[in-house]
Amino acid sequence: MIKLIVGCKRKAGLSRQQFIDYWKNRHAPLAMKDPQFWSRVRRYVQNYCMPVGTGQFSGTPAWDGAAELWFDSVEEMEAAFSGRQTVEILVPDLANFIELQSAVFLVSEENVIYSGAVA
Repeated sequence: MIKLIVGCKRKAGLSRQQFIDYWKNRHAPLAMKDPQFWSRVRRYVQNYCMPVGTGQFSGTPAWDGAAELWFDSVEEMEAAFSGRQTVEILVPDLANFIELQSAVFLVSEENVIYSGAVA
């Protein structure tokens, strides 16, 4: 199993809430209309980064959001992003809410160290 992690900044002029609203309520439903893409995705998570006022992690985050997408293999990931609907509709829609030039893409193999309570 591999995971694609995409860190992104919101498009200039959008508030944090507008960015989240577009990603959650416009982009995600648009994406869900692409069966060729979703037939290859095993899991998809949207993470909305938030400023923290105190403590070790205080400050403004480097990104406004991070997407996580799981695939069975790199080949499946590449096939998912090569479909006509993905290329012509889904990918161009990203420019409506994120700054594409500042997006960071990480393809990784997951190594779960902990996943639940210790007995």
